[in-house]
Amino acid sequence: MKRPVTMVAQAKEYLRLRRAMGFELQSHGEMLLSFTKYLDRSGHCGPLTTEVALRWTNLPKNASRVYRAKRLSVVRCFARYLTARDGRTEVPDRRLVAKVYLRQRPHLYSQHELEQLLAATGRLWPSYPLKWLVYRTLFGLLACTGLRVSEALKLNAADVDLVHGVLRIEKTKFKKSRLVPLHPTATRALRRYTQARYGR
Repeated sequence: MKRPVTMVAQAKEYLRLRRAMGFELQSHGEMLLSFTKYLDRSGHCGPLTTEVALRWTNLPKNASRVYRAKRLSVVRCFARYLTARDGRTEVPDRRLVAKVYLRQRPHLYSQHELEQLLAATGRLWPSYPLKWLVYRTLFGLLACTGLRVSEALKLNAADVDLVHGVLRIEKTKFKKSRLVPLHPTATRALRRYTQARYGR
């Protein structure tokens, strides 16, 4: 007698297909596997229902609405995949858990604040010799280019063209790459950092 395919196995196949299309799904994947392990441990058989999806979504009881909304979103994506295969799976309505995002108001640094921030890097505890220069260069780069923090941290020497004053940002959000022109002051700061770090 053929054993039924576990929900975990179906989740792994779903994740394999999505990742083959270029989606990373790291936290999404971990959350989905947690959900399907919960289903397999509980002995769930048959199609996925809204009731069982909500039961897992609302665990733990003291979880925030934002966290529960994320869990429901993960289940909904997987449910859409399953319903295309079996036609019996229920896709829970996203409104069953209302999202509540308390987005912080962005702060635009004034010229004076930026100068204070850059000056403060010189007072950092010197746990390694170039610490102050690393932070000064990073903060200055973020301020003048609008890069995401993750983009700036991933830069390496091959991404910086000091001759033409251009950064190459590789495979950033949505797997796209782009060129970012630098102000001459930023190019000079990066050249100073390069000389201090690599001696060239």
